[in-house]
Amino acid sequence: MKDRLDLREPDDRSRLDTTGLPREVRPLVDAINDLLERHREQGEAQRQFIDDASHQLKTPIAVLRSQVDFALRADDHATARQTLEAMRPIIDRAARMTTQLLALARAKNASLMDGSQEAPTDLCRLLRDVARLHFAEARRMRIDLEVEVPEEPLFARGSEPLLFEAVSNLLDNALKASPRGGSVTLRAGAAASEGLVTAEVLDEGPGMDTVTVTRVGERFGHSGRPEHGSDRSGTGLGLAIVAAIVQAHGGSVLFINRPMQGLRASIVLAAAQRDYGTATESRMKARPR
Repeated sequence: MKDRLDLREPDDRSRLDTTGLPREVRPLVDAINDLLERHREQGEAQRQFIDDASHQLKTPIAVLRSQVDFALRADDHATARQTLEAMRPIIDRAARMTTQLLALARAKNASLMDGSQEAPTDLCRLLRDVARLHFAEARRMRIDLEVEVPEEPLFARGSEPLLFEAVSNLLDNALKASPRGGSVTLRAGAAASEGLVTAEVLDEGPGMDTVTVTRVGERFGHSGRPEHGSDRSGTGLGLAIVAAIVQAHGGSVLFINRPMQGLRASIVLAAAQRDYGTATESRMKARPR
């Protein structure tokens, strides 16, 4: 065994061959192999993050450099200021993309973390907190944002920060796709199957076509839902984050077009307890002013 380890390359994380080893040492080798596999997965996640970041940040950085060069060559203050103002949305987009890339990396590493995914998280409180974060945006877009949850706690097994990130990304996607003056609803409840709970986001946007639904969660695939009033789709990072987080929790995420108009996005998770009783529904709303 010592000879095999001494001959390995420093970056070789392949499993150790147990052929010919005494039965007594095989449990130890199996444990080492499990450790090597976790290190391999973590290394792959880090490599993927570097690829994602370099791929997505190359273009905005190049554009910003070009804008800076132009501003430095400008002969008058007004032209320089106009150029700097044009840089603001590029910087905002790059900052948002960086935040999403970091969230995606955390989500993909979630399966390598501790057992925080098994902790109970109250979906009712989580949906209210997510809604509060987006109330200002909803008012600005004159969208009626509602939260419909049971008054009693509804616990799911999962990491609260990661699930908050997932629901927040779904809500952000719904608000951007919904028309001005429309409505978006956050809803939590027990799923049809025993032992499962759901967190849902319902909007009045354009929905998704069949091809887009099957590709949801792919890195940098378009979200398939242009921002209302724009023909530009998002990068798809938000939905990739949702898919990675839900997968790390052993759950599922479903996208279903509503009968009249809009989309219903559902996160299905294992319940942390089975008996929720017949709780009455609690609502909170943010109405446009």
